Amino acid sequence: MSHTQTPDTGRAEPEQTGSAAGRATVLAGVGSVADVAAVAQLATTGANTGVLVTGLLSVLAGFLGLVAGRPTRRRATLMTMVVAVGAGMAGAALHGYWVDASAERTGTTTTAATSTTASRSSGSVAATSSTTSATTTVASGSVIRTESVTLRDQDYLDVETGRIGEVEPGASDLWYVGPYRELWTSGGGELPITPIAGQPDATACTDELGRRSYDQVSIGQLAPGAWICARTAEDNVVAVQVTAVPTGDDPLAITYTVWQA
Repeated sequence: MSHTQTPDTGRAEPEQTGSAAGRATVLAGVGSVADVAAVAQLATTGANTGVLVTGLLSVLAGFLGLVAGRPTRRRATLMTMVVAVGAGMAGAALHGYWVDASAERTGTTTTAATSTTASRSSGSVAATSSTTSATTTVASGSVIRTESVTLRDQDYLDVETGRIGEVEPGASDLWYVGPYRELWTSGGGELPITPIAGQPDATACTDELGRRSYDQVSIGQLAPGAWICARTAEDNVVAVQVTAVPTGDDPLAITYTVWQA
């Protein structure tokens, strides 16, 4: 006579189910506590690191609670809420990190731009002040220099500074050629020069140079005290009076006044 033995599994399943339910309950509690801690930290201190850690912890706890055993509908709903709140806290923390980083980059850029703007503004003010000072000191028609000098053969004269010597491109204005007793402008007569009747001022010299332009003036054909007007390398105007007409190898003595153009 044969007997069929039915396996007794009635106690094992409830025991496993109860164990899984217990673990799910513990995980739900941990997740809930983590959520509460994350919300509290966000509300009180706004510390992104703490909120992020607790938010991720609650997400992990809620997820493990969902996969542990066969949770009831109520427990599954609770776990889902834990995961959702934890994910929200983690997202808020990450958003805080992003905002802080953006603010830092913007602040750096703004500071650099402000510094650059301030530097440029300062440079503009300095340039304006410099221009104003130059205009005030040497206005149009103002006397730059008045001096008496003696020029020997092949001497070049920079009338603005009074320097005499070899040619200085862009600076030398008058050139005396002794053997021919001729006065040239620098560059071999590149700039205009002309005799003028009577003692001129800046306007008279400018007008005469507009009407007459020579390469050189022959000093030997002038009388002592005669006047000459010329344009300088700096585009100013100079009036030269021949103090004495030289003879032979004698130097040329002149007195001149140079005006700002």
